[in-house]
Amino acid sequence: QIPSSFTGNLVNIVDVTTPTPDPTPLCPGCTDSDTPNPLADIVTNKTDNQTTFTPGQAVVYTISVHNNGPSDANNVVVSDPLPSGISLSDVTWTGNGVTNGTGALNDTILSLVNGATVTYVVTVNVPASYTGSTLVNTVGVTSTTPDPNPVCPTCTDTDTNSPKADIVTVKTDNQTTYTPGVPVVYTITVTNNGPSDAQNVNVLDTAPSGTSIT
Repeated sequence: QIPSSFTGNLVNIVDVTTPTPDPTPLCPGCTDSDTPNPLADIVTNKTDNQTTFTPGQAVVYTISVHNNGPSDANNVVVSDPLPSGISLSDVTWTGNGVTNGTGALNDTILSLVNGATVTYVVTVNVPASYTGSTLVNTVGVTSTTPDPNPVCPTCTDTDTNSPKADIVTVKTDNQTTYTPGVPVVYTITVTNNGPSDAQNVNVLDTAPSGTSIT
């Protein structure tokens, strides 16, 4: 059984002896030498366990990088570029011994042994002003050890935009009575409690019957 971390040439020599003299003792066929051909099937999965997102709220992705072997994977580079419309200051991440990463995830696993998994958590604080119809986030993983199955169908997570804006409107004239012939002054306050920016907010104030607005 060859260890998954074995890197040198594999040289195997057989030795055959007998007390009976051998007229041709040399044995050119007694040695077998093979060069290493490591393979590491790296399987990556990225998900935020949801199908929609809301601007103004955080989206938390989990990225798992697993080595199905049979060899150890060396110099595994995990790269998670920023989604379109997201700034460096909007992203933090942890994983592989890093507890306070900021900006786009770009990390190297020096050796991912056969059967091992490294997990990252990437938090994207989506701006309240984000208006894109989707949030598409794709992670890329490479290694100096060849991967027999390099296609990664679970490296991309796509969510649909589902904005929410809690609009609170207050109208008052700060009095409980009025005097005919004297103007009544109303104050209308429209507040967006978020989490998303509210688009195309229309404020319509109709005059009470028999009165006019100036």
